[in-house]
Amino acid sequence: DSIRRRFSLAHGIQMRSSGVIFDPYQYFPEESQPFQLSVENAKKKIATAKSVMKSSYSSAFIQRHISSFSHHTFPDAAQEKFTAFMDAYRTGDVNSLRGLVTEGILEGIRKELKGFENNAAKSNPKSAKGKVGRPKESAVIPRSAFEVTGFVRPATILQMRHGFVGSHAKGNGYGQVTVLVQSQRAVVMVGPGGAVIPSANKTEKVDDKHGTSTVEIPSILVFEVALDDPKANWRIARIEEIGSRGDMERK
Repeated sequence: DSIRRRFSLAHGIQMRSSGVIFDPYQYFPEESQPFQLSVENAKKKIATAKSVMKSSYSSAFIQRHISSFSHHTFPDAAQEKFTAFMDAYRTGDVNSLRGLVTEGILEGIRKELKGFENNAAKSNPKSAKGKVGRPKESAVIPRSAFEVTGFVRPATILQMRHGFVGSHAKGNGYGQVTVLVQSQRAVVMVGPGGAVIPSANKTEKVDDKHGTSTVEIPSILVFEVALDDPKANWRIARIEEIGSRGDMERK
């Protein structure tokens, strides 16, 4: 089935993702909320009520297949998974990323890291290497990354959905949970291998030992699980940064 995406981890376990977001969540910032007595607001309330009903049904459906799932404990698990993702991305740990994100996101990150490595190699000729064969620190071209330092407020589940890809008889069922994660992050510069480069992180406002700036960024994450996965491994299928506050902006 060409729609079913698979890849193998180092220990031989195969994982599958749907390749689609069943019901993309529509986020409306507070400043764009409709007037309380308007027709638009009435329509929004009706749509919200329908969405809550769908979430309740999907929550029960997911739990029927994934006994460990609970909408009460999932927000904390989502924050832990998000932090692990940020750590793996910062260090360039592709093996860990395989178990944290779906294939589409992983492919994009691998291309990004490969492009960074290629650019670093072109900009660091052999003449710039030290005696031990490694580039001098002054010759290393850093890339920007994030280090999660905390959360502004607890994560919130926005909606829960489930769906099927292909024939139901084949068991291609998936659960998806959309979560709002509001993290506080340190902006760091890292070199090849994900090592933080202190000299590249000097700013006028020093926030920690690396001299980094700090930002608060809300993110909408869609977590997905294959309902027939014996390990019930939730992976990030979509990441949407919806704004930031601090020393920089990132969308």
